[in-house]
Amino acid sequence: MSDFIIRAGVLEKYIGASTEVIIPNSVITIGRDAFTDCKNLTSIKIPDSVIEIEGSVYDLDKYDDIFMYMLAGKGAFTGCWSLTEIEIPSSVKSIGSHAFKGCGKITNVVLHDGLEHIGLGAFEGCRSLINITIPESVKTIGRWAFYDSGLKKVQILGYPTLSTYNGSNDTFEGCPIEYFDAPERWKSKYWNFADCLKEYGPGSKENTSNGSGRSSTSGCYIATSVYGAYDCPEVWTLRRFRDYYLSRTMFGRAFIRIYYAISPKLVRWFGDAVWFQKIWRNILNYLVDKLQKNGYKSTPYEDQ
Repeated sequence: MSDFIIRAGVLEKYIGASTEVIIPNSVITIGRDAFTDCKNLTSIKIPDSVIEIEGSVYDLDKYDDIFMYMLAGKGAFTGCWSLTEIEIPSSVKSIGSHAFKGCGKITNVVLHDGLEHIGLGAFEGCRSLINITIPESVKTIGRWAFYDSGLKKVQILGYPTLSTYNGSNDTFEGCPIEYFDAPERWKSKYWNFADCLKEYGPGSKENTSNGSGRSSTSGCYIATSVYGAYDCPEVWTLRRFRDYYLSRTMFGRAFIRIYYAISPKLVRWFGDAVWFQKIWRNILNYLVDKLQKNGYKSTPYEDQ
């Protein structure tokens, strides 16, 4: 008797007793109940034929309260307490809601380029999961995707959209994050959407996303959004102007404080709008040109 119930390419249920499982190459979709509560499962091999790992029946990102969320159900591997690592092949496009919720012993998750969606609560409660790298191909990450996991280091290679409800996001809520790396423009938009990310905004002392290993204490939020990086010739010029001129006068310091208070919200609200980018690029290009003519250099710069 087969250990798998497979219909039309969908693995509906694993009914075997092995702790190490290799999914057949005939499987295209891992069904939402395929391995739910397989508490003795320690290892799973997902073939390149799989394109989707289904989530719970309530595969939505629009819960406005925790009670409704708790009723959301289980995903393909929910409750696989003994599972210690998982590799998602590049063929998989979507990891559904609650797919690995409560897999408390998972220490390693490998996501390959090709993945596009990480669903609501997909890795919630994976408290042994310390590091995660989100590949460049990922387009959307659902609410509570890594809620209450053990994540200390997060790296985002692309520009995924975080699902929100009423302007709030809980993707990494409850994570003891110590290091967060992502493109500056992405951080400018999302850094303050979750409590555990607030100190990891663009230009923060922990993260500059430029690979230089240096620290900085303040960011050029709008400029970073417009020019796409904290370290680039135009922003180097503006940072010199901030440190060599603005920061040395009372009115200049007041302007800096106001800028840092307002600009993150402007970037978060309008940063992706064409009109916003066009208006601010024209303003900043004019200012940068003036500053450079007055001797402010555009060479690599360390914040003062």
